[in-house]
Amino acid sequence: MEKIVRPESMERITTPELAQKFIEEQVTEIRTQVGNKKVLLALSGGVDSSVVAALLIKAIGKQLVCVHVNHGLMRKGESEQVIEVFGKELDANLIYVDATDRFLDLLANVAEPEKKRKIIGGEFIKIFDEEAAKLEGIEFLAQGTIYPDILESDGVKAHHNVGGLPEDMQMELREADAILREEFDKNGLAGKVWQYFIAVPDFKSVGVRDGKRYEGWAAIIRAVNTTDAMRTPKPVGTIEFE
Repeated sequence: MEKIVRPESMERITTPELAQKFIEEQVTEIRTQVGNKKVLLALSGGVDSSVVAALLIKAIGKQLVCVHVNHGLMRKGESEQVIEVFGKELDANLIYVDATDRFLDLLANVAEPEKKRKIIGGEFIKIFDEEAAKLEGIEFLAQGTIYPDILESDGVKAHHNVGGLPEDMQMELREADAILREEFDKNGLAGKVWQYFIAVPDFKSVGVRDGKRYEGWAAIIRAVNTTDAMRTPKPVGTIEFE
C-alpha cells in the first residue's frame, strides 16, 4: 500500500492575508460548483467541520443544511454552543439530533479504544443517513477533515477520534474539562495553546480528602503546541489532580 504523505505543493496558510485569499478563492469555487443546489454537512462542533460550515455559510447561506449529532460524549455545553453559534448567530439551517442513549448503549462495556472509535463512527453514519433521508434536494455532501487526520487514518487510528467512558465518569470529566477551559480563558492562554484537554485513565487512584482515604478518577491535564498538527515538542512534565 502506498504511504500517504502531505503533498509538497500544499501551501501553508501562515498570515491573515493568505487566509483571506484562501477564503475568497474557496467561496468563488463553492458558488461555481454548487450553483443553486443544496449541500449537507455533518457539523460536530470541532474545528474541522466548523470551519467548513462557516465557509459554506459565507458562500451559499441557506443552501447549506447542517446536522449536529449529540453522541453523549461532548464537552460540557458543546452542543449548546453549536446551536447558539450556528443556529442563532450565523442563522444556519441546523438540525439537532440527541442520540446520547443510542451511543452510550452501544459503548457499554467496550474498553478497546479503536473498537470504540469504529462503533461511534458506524453509528454516526447510520444516524446521519437517517436524517439525510428525511431531506429533499440535497446534491452535495460537505466534509471537514484536516490533513493530519487523513495521515493518521492510514494505520494510526480511526476517525472521528472520540472514546466512550464509564457512566460514572461522564459528568466528572465534563466538569474538569470545563474548569480547565475556564482557567485557560482567564489567564489568556486559550489563543496561545493549540490543544488542551483533560484525560482520564481507565483506573482509579487513591489519595486523601478531608483527612480521609479517598478513591477516585485522576484528571490529567494535557496541553500541546504545534505548527502542523503532526509534531509537538516533548512535554516537560505532567501534572495530575484528583
